[in-house]
Amino acid sequence: MNIPESPARQKWREIIRRQQSSGLGVVEFCRNNMIPPSSFFGWRRKLGRAQATAFVEATVAPRPAGIEIRLRGGRRLLLCRGFDHELLAEVLAALEAIPRHGEPGGRT
Repeated sequence: MNIPESPARQKWREIIRRQQSSGLGVVEFCRNNMIPPSSFFGWRRKLGRAQATAFVEATVAPRPAGIEIRLRGGRRLLLCRGFDHELLAEVLAALEAIPRHGEPGGRT
């Protein structure tokens, strides 16, 4: 059910929209339009709260069905259920045997 917005709210939404599109700061915009800055800030805060309490649709992203292993040097492995344990051991041994930058035998 949509409740009609009051004329005052409509007026201030339009004023705030005009200020934002003007490229002017709030105080300069208010001075040029003979609007008390305190009224502008008060309405902007009031209307911002009203927008913040509106509902938005959200969806929950599924979690990955696995684990991530972070290795030194920034390397990462993502493992899914049912991975080959022996292959993992071989890959880890090979990756860990590669010297990192700055280590003896590593690239500088």
